[in-house]
Amino acid sequence: MRGNWLGTVTGLLATGALIALLFVPLGTILVRSFTGGSSVPGLETGPLAVLTDPYYLGRIGFTAWQALLSTLLTVVVGLPSASSSPATASPAAGL
Repeated sequence: MRGNWLGTVTGLLATGALIALLFVPLGTILVRSFTGGSSVPGLETGPLAVLTDPYYLGRIGFTAWQALLSTLLTVVVGLPSASSSPATASPAAGL
């Protein structure tokens, strides 16, 4: 285990990069969104203002509608192929 210092250092560097490049910006976005702080003039709104704004409600509705259609399309296309899959012989069945 004494010779494994390179793996430990690499893991620590990767963890530090992940924290610096992912969690710090995400945390900043979350703090600004819940405190109403914005660096853009005119966008100083809180989280509840988003739920009453027709623009954002339209975007949320469109996203939900797209997700519903995508799920239904996936089920419609995938269900027949999934139901026919056990009936066919698979090369990996004997493994």
